[in-house]
Amino acid sequence: MKKETEKNTVDVFSAKGMEPSCKIDNKLLLFDNLSRKNPLIPLTEYQPVKVYQMTIFLIEKGSCILNINQKDVEIKEGQVLVTREECVVSYISASEDIKFFMYVIYPETLLEIFKDIHMNYNKSTLTYTYSVYDVDEANMLQFSQMYKDTKSFLLHNDKKYQINYARSFLNVLFIYVINQMKENQFQQKKPASKQYDMFSKFIDYLNRYADKERTVQFYADMLGITPKYLSYVCSEFSEKNASTWIDEYVVAKARVLQNVHHYSVKKISQELNFPTPTSFTRYFKRVTGNTPTR
Repeated sequence: MKKETEKNTVDVFSAKGMEPSCKIDNKLLLFDNLSRKNPLIPLTEYQPVKVYQMTIFLIEKGSCILNINQKDVEIKEGQVLVTREECVVSYISASEDIKFFMYVIYPETLLEIFKDIHMNYNKSTLTYTYSVYDVDEANMLQFSQMYKDTKSFLLHNDKKYQINYARSFLNVLFIYVINQMKENQFQQKKPASKQYDMFSKFIDYLNRYADKERTVQFYADMLGITPKYLSYVCSEFSEKNASTWIDEYVVAKARVLQNVHHYSVKKISQELNFPTPTSFTRYFKRVTGNTPTR
């Protein structure tokens, strides 16, 4: 398991230039720009990147655009973005007046939090790979103060008690997020919901298998449907067919290996199960219009 994690993920938040407001190594990182410049700007040097931690990103003021799993997502003032582990993320832009705070939660800590709130956590607990929720003014003020209190405690108190203190606040935040998720699912329930569940599973399978499998038939078989119906479902919810989704995920994985791990074209072709570097280069050029630079 450890070997697989090292192969397919990267702790970009510990990369050169990334400076959290405070941290508990391998458990929790806090980022904000409440008193300084945007600390996420260095992400542009490594993107796109596959993040193996869960992140909770709250915006008090302004707005931000990220690309998550090949889709541009805007997060506005009074909203919270929750990304599950293994999302592929690129930083696009932020308004000049943005004020945000963010929790980066490592897998071990995530399991502890769910244990605290008496829930079992697995990849089906949170249905979507990412979600954006509106937060009313009262809750945003509460979450902002919780963040500042957590940050102050981590900076000025005994390390022995830091993670337990931080988890007490994260428990409250997670209960809110989970309840909000359930409320949104209830409100959005309609005849097409089964199709959306199918689409979500397809995205999950892409996260798991796109480094090895590039055929629509493979994913259709995983879902127990025909390739034609899978492409129809994808088009209904994203205006892209299944083949395009697969191509974009493979290219995103290639760019992570290239930009973050600095793999050669030969090494990338091996990691992504291409028969030769030449076949990978042809594939990459067909999808992007350009050849890989490394």
